[in-house]
Amino acid sequence: MTSPNPRAAMEEHARQTLGDDFKRLQPHQLERLLGNGEVFLSADAPDVAASLPAPGTLASALTDSAVPLHVLAGPGGPEHALRRTSRWIADQAATTVIDLPGGHMPYAVQPEATAQILRNILRRPATKETHT
Repeated sequence: MTSPNPRAAMEEHARQTLGDDFKRLQPHQLERLLGNGEVFLSADAPDVAASLPAPGTLASALTDSAVPLHVLAGPGGPEHALRRTSRWIADQAATTVIDLPGGHMPYAVQPEATAQILRNILRRPATKETHT
């Protein structure tokens, strides 16, 4: 990011992350997103990055877990970083990736379709062996 202004930096981050979906945000969604720039960039993002477990620790936890796990991801080619991460998590948990519409923030740009996918997941039996 090139801007020291939290609002402008958040807009730059959102445009990069959301791509074309950035233009689909409603005015109230955009205002809330940009207004959260300072907190997100100064507190949330660094804290999340600092709390990530080592890949080996995470892999063991996912492999050994008896809890059903559903991995959801936005569309994108296999080279997209978030898509690769979702695929890795699904592989460790012996499940598949469920595609969501609308990119990084499907709940904001395609809420009805996202809600339907979540309802379908919640209606499934809760077993470790559930695959999509």
